[in-house]
Amino acid sequence: MRVTPRLRRDEGGAVLVIVALSLVVLLGMLALVVDLGRAVAIRRAMVNASDSAALAAAQKCAQGLGSGQAQAAATVTAKMNDGSAILVSFDPGPECDSLQALGLKLVTVRYTTTVDYFVAPILGIDSQAVTTQATAQWGPVASARPVPFVAQQGAFQGPCEIPNVAPGVKCPLWFDNDDFGSSTFGTLNLNMWDVPLGTNCSNKEEGANTHYADVGGYDGQVPLHPVNYPAPTWVCAGTGDAQGIFLVLNEHQIGKILAFPVTDGCTRQGGHCDLFNVVGFARLQFDGVFKKNEAPPECGTPPSNASSHCMLTTWVGGGFGDGGVIGGLDYGLRTIRLVK
Repeated sequence: MRVTPRLRRDEGGAVLVIVALSLVVLLGMLALVVDLGRAVAIRRAMVNASDSAALAAAQKCAQGLGSGQAQAAATVTAKMNDGSAILVSFDPGPECDSLQALGLKLVTVRYTTTVDYFVAPILGIDSQAVTTQATAQWGPVASARPVPFVAQQGAFQGPCEIPNVAPGVKCPLWFDNDDFGSSTFGTLNLNMWDVPLGTNCSNKEEGANTHYADVGGYDGQVPLHPVNYPAPTWVCAGTGDAQGIFLVLNEHQIGKILAFPVTDGCTRQGGHCDLFNVVGFARLQFDGVFKKNEAPPECGTPPSNASSHCMLTTWVGGGFGDGGVIGGLDYGLRTIRLVK
């Protein structure tokens, strides 16, 4: 009876095959758990690195510091998230070196790193490249929601001589919307933005201005592009009935930071200040508006007309354009966000 020993030898060989196959499966599972898990964690860090790098670059571009500083800031920020991140490509677009370009701009960064595996080399896989990309958008907030009011250059009371204003300083403004022939006239028709000199501004858009004051800025169908500085940006004067608008402001905007168009005077057409040249934007916290006989002392000396109003604001900030003079394409008000 020699059959039994032969069968036992055959079974032994089968066990070895099964063990060998099981080891391969176990090693594969171990590689998935250890190496793939580590690769996923590194990829997550690289996504954060690329996202933060794109935002950092966009910030430098928005500040007008140029593509060189933008790339340097991107890489420093990327390495704060993953020290092994290596720059593959950097595309700031030509707009990063010129704030005069209109519209929204993009900055795209691409970074890579190598993940060295611990277990997978047994299976013939030593490492893997992990590459991530991010794009940030930057552009003028002026294309969004300025409020329909004139912040006349030189009309601020107190230590608010633009551009030498410190954040947190109270900056009162006097308005007199019954004096339509004066540059102290206070409202703008944002539906007639950047119009040709000589435009008929007879439509004062009273209802629209009240709405824009209520919601905290322009939300019309056509976005407002940034100012044309140093060329003029003519905007029609708005309604002369400011009382309702000021009531809306006091009800809904106290303590909020708003973007105010800053003007350098008006152009008279038929004896009236119909067109104002917007030269930039100021970020002001709105603290309230008062009738002349109710104005607090910080409003300073009022105009002669009883119809004057004092608007109390607090200077928040803003950028300044060419030669340190008030102006610039968007007065330093720019938005930055990730898009992909």
